[in-house]
Amino acid sequence: MTSATPEVCMESLIVKSTKVALQVWKWAPLFATGFLLSRIFARGGRDGLAGYLLRMLLKKSGSQLPIVLLVIMSSSIFLSLFIPNVLTVLTLLAVIEKLREAVEAHPEAESKELVTPIGLSLIYGANIGGMGSMVGSPANALLLFWLSFYSVPGLEHINFLSWLAWGIPLVIVFGLLAWGLLVLFFIPRRFYKLELNLDDESGDHEPSRLRIVGAKLALLTGVFWISTSLLSSLLPSLKVMWEGFSMLFCLGFIYYVFFVQIEESNGEKRPLLRLEDCYTGLPWKGVFLAGVAGGMGAFLFWLGAPKWLASHMQAFLPTQLTPFAFYLTFAMVTIFATELMSNTAVSVAMFPVAYQLSISMGMNPLPVMIAVALASTCAFMSPIATPATGLAFGGMEGVSLKRMLVLGFFVNLLGGLWLTWFLTSILPWIYPVSS
Repeated sequence: MTSATPEVCMESLIVKSTKVALQVWKWAPLFATGFLLSRIFARGGRDGLAGYLLRMLLKKSGSQLPIVLLVIMSSSIFLSLFIPNVLTVLTLLAVIEKLREAVEAHPEAESKELVTPIGLSLIYGANIGGMGSMVGSPANALLLFWLSFYSVPGLEHINFLSWLAWGIPLVIVFGLLAWGLLVLFFIPRRFYKLELNLDDESGDHEPSRLRIVGAKLALLTGVFWISTSLLSSLLPSLKVMWEGFSMLFCLGFIYYVFFVQIEESNGEKRPLLRLEDCYTGLPWKGVFLAGVAGGMGAFLFWLGAPKWLASHMQAFLPTQLTPFAFYLTFAMVTIFATELMSNTAVSVAMFPVAYQLSISMGMNPLPVMIAVALASTCAFMSPIATPATGLAFGGMEGVSLKRMLVLGFFVNLLGGLWLTWFLTSILPWIYPVSS
């Protein structure tokens, strides 16, 4: 594989890991506030902030089935721009389950035909939305780690705002395409105007003070991170100051969320979050598997496996491969490998290979490593592909695996082509680095 001894490789790994730890420290406040926001949205389940907002959107937009699917996808895409997509699924699943019950209760509906697109709209929305921001998917956090580890040119251009600048149009177009496929292939024409009973039996039609405060805090947080990203791009000489402001904001955010008492209409006082809210209901199995995948990736890196695999892949690839073909190759390999294994394991394995191979072929590693990150979230066939998919599939009864596999195959192909074209044609305008 490599001529370096394990001791030399381990020493290099330790030195680089220390450098990375210092480099990514600046992103810690962003991910910390994103996680806490996700718990604010999720607290209360169906009656929490996210569940309440989705129920209100469904009521305002109408109850025809294609529109219901569009609202579910749009809501999960939007939410996944600001919190991890697996937590988006966890947050919205209770509302989606009520929709399933509404479908099964409808006298004209055939539940086996209609439950599947409702479940897939949540899966597609969460996975697609996870591509749109730095905090949307664990694969995006892994991307930042490997970009820092290798000191990839162009890393300095990546921040919360710059990612949103290309991530939002990417997910809007992809989301509309996926929604169109769902409606075209899964909703029989006779059900296009089928209206579901979306009455809220709880009678809770007014937002509580906790919900209002949580929504305002989420808005303030989004404005802060966009503003600091913009200022750090316009005034890079003050980078240290902006990072200091970010840390202060994070500390203030934590204090407000846990220690400021909010008075409800019934006179009860409580903070937005209690400590147990941070871990109750989390998908701990997925967290464990992600840790195992990360450990396996570190061990393989120590053995020199990425260089060995890259050298063998290069032997099978044409010497004059265009950037489009190069990105497409990695996108498709990552997408379909993710259908068989955890996307965390696949991305951990593919990032070093993408870096080594792009360097050997004289290309900038940034676009192809972004392709790996996005493609590892762009897998729609298998329930085991991503944590968000597994959680949604396991948490909702009646979703047809066969139909999911068939449509997911075509969405995978469409996604791989769309991501590749976007990275080739649009990304260079945001991150001006040579191919």
